[in-house]
Amino acid sequence: MYDLVIVGGGPAGLSAAVYAARYRIKAVVIAKIIGGKLLEANRIENYPGFKSIRGMRLAERMKEQVLHLGGEIIEAEAVDIKRGYTLFNVFGSDNRKYQTKAIILAM
Repeated sequence: MYDLVIVGGGPAGLSAAVYAARYRIKAVVIAKIIGGKLLEANRIENYPGFKSIRGMRLAERMKEQVLHLGGEIIEAEAVDIKRGYTLFNVFGSDNRKYQTKAIILAM
C-alpha cells in the first residue's frame, strides 16, 4: 500500500516523486515511458541549474534522483483507477493493483 501513486513519468510526475521521497512519503510513479516529453527535446536551456542539457539526460537524472531518495518507479501504464471507501485502486498494464491514499495525475 502506498501513501501516493503518481500517474505519469514526465517532468511533473518525477518532480512530484522527488518531493514525496524527500518528505518520506511512500510513493510510486507509474508510467509507460519515463521522461515523457523530455525525451523529445534535443536541448533544454531554461532548466534551473543547467546551462544546457539534453532532454533524455535530464530525464535520466530526474529518474536517478527519485531512486536515490528511495522512490519507486514502475514502467507500466495505469489502465484504470477505482475509488474505494477510503483508498484508491490503480490498475496497471503489468496486471498489478496499487492501493493508495492519494493520487497525482501528471500525464
